[in-house]
Amino acid sequence: MRKKNVLKAAIPIVLFSLFIFSFAYYGGRFYEQLFQSDEPYDKGTVIGPESVAGMTETEAARYLTSQVEEWRTKSAVTLRYMEKEADMNGNLIEFQTAKSISDAVDGRENNLYADVSNQLLLAELESQFPGHSWDKTDVELLASDLSDIGSHFQTGDITVDLSAYEPKESRQEIVAKVSMAEASSVLQSFVEQNPSILIPASGIVSFNEWMIGTNDQSLDEKSIGLLSSSLYQLVLQTNFAVLEKNQSTSLPDYIPLGFEAKVSMSGKQDFVFRNENQAGYTAEWSVSGGRLNGVIKGVPFYYDYEPVLKNKETIQPKTILQFSPSLEYGKVRLERMGSTGQMADAYRVVKERTVTLREEQIAADFYPPVHTIELHSSKEEPVLSNEGNAPNGGSGTSSNSVNNGTADGNGSTGSIDSGTQSGDVNENPASGDDGNAADNEGSGSVNNPPDSGSGTSNNGSGQSGETVYEDFEGKH
Repeated sequence: MRKKNVLKAAIPIVLFSLFIFSFAYYGGRFYEQLFQSDEPYDKGTVIGPESVAGMTETEAARYLTSQVEEWRTKSAVTLRYMEKEADMNGNLIEFQTAKSISDAVDGRENNLYADVSNQLLLAELESQFPGHSWDKTDVELLASDLSDIGSHFQTGDITVDLSAYEPKESRQEIVAKVSMAEASSVLQSFVEQNPSILIPASGIVSFNEWMIGTNDQSLDEKSIGLLSSSLYQLVLQTNFAVLEKNQSTSLPDYIPLGFEAKVSMSGKQDFVFRNENQAGYTAEWSVSGGRLNGVIKGVPFYYDYEPVLKNKETIQPKTILQFSPSLEYGKVRLERMGSTGQMADAYRVVKERTVTLREEQIAADFYPPVHTIELHSSKEEPVLSNEGNAPNGGSGTSSNSVNNGTADGNGSTGSIDSGTQSGDVNENPASGDDGNAADNEGSGSVNNPPDSGSGTSNNGSGQSGETVYEDFEGKH
């Protein structure tokens, strides 16, 4: 009884399995015979870029499928937004070969249908370019263009510029800005007549060439320096490559350290940079409240660029001692007051959102210190004339002697033994009434014959108070 029940239950299962197998095996053939013609396509029948003339629909379907796979292996689509590139997932383009064949008209050119999902494409963009917002991007148009690339089997390395799908208002955003003080009325008038510099795509900009093009002769050196230096500060906030930048021998008080771009057409000093992007930009100026304001407008960069100063240092001046017989003994005259020097390195920090990717050194500015110059007398101490007994019980006849001191950081010391007019003088020209002529960092001595301007130079580390001796004979 049980065997009969098992047999009854097994028979339907076996029959159902045979039905499924038969449908899977013969169904494809039945579909081809029912819906696909065995008649070959006529001459001139093309689907997409491929000719299917002489093929049946079945053969054409197999051929197109193989061509799709071959295209995927041989072609690469690169997505680029400004300075960042990423490879696109080739599976985003979905080919519809069956629909292409069913809609094909014999003897004519027909479309090869390919489709890109807007949602999948947006997910791809957000994954590959997380630092950019795609809310305003025309994703639908981008998907259509990518579909066309697939349907025409475009080969080779294909790059798609994503910035072209941004709205017009997004292509004129402020990407860099700066504000500098002390803009004169003459500079304001100039800016009103010449408010901008065009920065072409993949082009080079020369500040001097732009100035020549304005045909202006009204600006002074300070105003020109403000314009060129403000442009330099703007460029530091971009990915533009700096090709030439110069500096003055001393930092102008109206320009911050590390941000000067000295220009001079007569001295052949220029500020030159290159825009390495596929999009053009514009540098614009305005004057408001006595301040020079500058901006760069264009397509926003993918990365953030931040100018940073490193290795800032203040350099103390030396004191240079010069000697001359034109001054009376013990006299000192300040020939030049010194000033400190400065140095700093300008870097550009590249970030993707909050992550620092790299740092690029753009310039190294050095402004040497101006050394203090003191002019000292090189004359020997005058001999005292005494007749009779010397004071303090000294002998009536003795020789005069002047012993030059030794530099100990606190000045020169010496002693004088007074006597008759005859005698030898051994003088330290660095000694005066105060005796402060030696280098405060080391020891040394100067032994000069009468009326000579010779000296000994002490080299130091450039710290404040360092003294350098010079021969000033014949300079006055």
